[in-house]
Amino acid sequence: MFAPPKDGKFRDVSLPGPVADALREHMKRFPPVEITLPWEVFGSPPVTKRLIITGPRRGHV
Repeated sequence: MFAPPKDGKFRDVSLPGPVADALREHMKRFPPVEITLPWEVFGSPPVTKRLIITGPRRGHV
């Protein structure tokens, strides 16, 4: 199940250059994985999101 952050507020944050570079390199080595899950409540319509960080089986953590 996907859900918004605990406080319900979405935000964009800027990344320092070296962090952005490391993230880009990670995404080249380990491409994001699309996962489809319900949003907020089990049984709600499924939503597909791209996960950058995944578990050992390439699924959600």
